[in-house]
Amino acid sequence: MTSRRRILAVCLFFVSGNIFSNPNYIFYYTCKTFGSGVFQNFNGSAYYMRSSCRYYLTHFTHDNFECSIIVQRDKDSLLMSRVEIIINGLITVLEAKSITVKSESISLPYDQTYLQIFDYGVYKRLMSKLIPLTVTWNNVTGGIETLWVELEQELKPDTTGLCSSNGSQGISNRKNMALTFQNEITTHL
Repeated sequence: MTSRRRILAVCLFFVSGNIFSNPNYIFYYTCKTFGSGVFQNFNGSAYYMRSSCRYYLTHFTHDNFECSIIVQRDKDSLLMSRVEIIINGLITVLEAKSITVKSESISLPYDQTYLQIFDYGVYKRLMSKLIPLTVTWNNVTGGIETLWVELEQELKPDTTGLCSSNGSQGISNRKNMALTFQNEITTHL
């Protein structure tokens, strides 16, 4: 990653954040992760985690629709090699050079009954039509460098994963979450 991109990523990290989007004060909760391994969860706490294991960035329900975002970083770099966005059973996979929905490669813009995926400046953006969720990411050579998850709803106690702002979960439990998830996958294979 060039120094200009790093500076841009750091500036965006500090400048962007939770904002009020309209006069009705709908609050957007934002979770971010960068190619540097830095995470910022929904309540704004930042931390670092280096792992090539698959882990839940977030998991929650909204009006009986279940959503999971699962991330896996590359072993040799901190770039994300694979991101799975599962909304009510619909699986969207983001990789360095491809996007698949229901195991089929798509081109942008993509408009489906449950979601839209389109170019958003230098970024790509997925917007769910079922739940108040937006995922924005930036592809670079070798992987996905940045990923933002925005929720337009109050956070619920069932929100889990690294983005979770549940104070009772604790950082040590978050670090163990990747290992637990990896063990669950291995057990079911």
